[in-house]
Amino acid sequence: MFAIYKRELRAYFTTAVGYVFLAVIVALSAVAFSLTTILQATNDVTTYFTVLLFILMVALPVLTMKLFSEERKMRTEQLLLTAPVSIAKIVAAKFFAAFTVFFGANLLCSLAYITLFIYSEPEGGIILGNIIAITLVGAAFIAVGIFVSSLTENQLAAAIGTFGILIPIVVDAFSATDPQLMIIAISACMAGAVCGDHCSPISDTTIMASAGAQCEHVNHVSTQLPYAITAAAVSCVSYIVAGYVRNVVISLIVAIALMLATLSVIKMTAAKSRKS
Repeated sequence: MFAIYKRELRAYFTTAVGYVFLAVIVALSAVAFSLTTILQATNDVTTYFTVLLFILMVALPVLTMKLFSEERKMRTEQLLLTAPVSIAKIVAAKFFAAFTVFFGANLLCSLAYITLFIYSEPEGGIILGNIIAITLVGAAFIAVGIFVSSLTENQLAAAIGTFGILIPIVVDAFSATDPQLMIIAISACMAGAVCGDHCSPISDTTIMASAGAQCEHVNHVSTQLPYAITAAAVSCVSYIVAGYVRNVVISLIVAIALMLATLSVIKMTAAKSRKS
């Protein structure tokens, strides 16, 4: 069991998955913490933990989508099942490998609470209770992701299936606290899914587009990335503004202005490079 655990944990960091997961979780949680506590001049972390729940819903399927689907795709599940380890121990090893990465990200996010204790007097029991709750919810999300991953050999299908199961859970959590933020969060979630579909080399639409254009698949993906990342960056800032101002008109104006400004900068940069 421990050998499988080490193999799965090492696999996260021999590729970019583990590093990207940690970076995204820490960055998004830092932004959420700043918007919900520091800028609001409050030590109430209820809203922050609600937003963190949504972040986990989006990010955790990245950890779980390949745990069993990749084994089936690479036809290595039979080799795994012939190992002198029970199926329960195989599942447990994969679960604890994903949970270790998640727990590490959770510990990094917990460093932000130090600022609350330095500059205010928060309720330590409430913060500790929320940390434990987020840890247990994350473990439950990982369990759901492993179950969905065992049903298919397509990693993208596993991620989308996990996503579909977790959305109602998170929607219910948001509806009990801030329905307006729930709409913004789900909209951002859908936008992120579309961006990931354009960026992913294993996406069916990306494969069909490169096949239809009769170009090298890797070249097609690399040419899609600048467009998708540019739109994603503008959307990220726009959704942060939307979550802060809670006004559709202002958020739309800001998004359009940012996109026009970004396109103008790209155009001027391209013109300068042609002259030089």
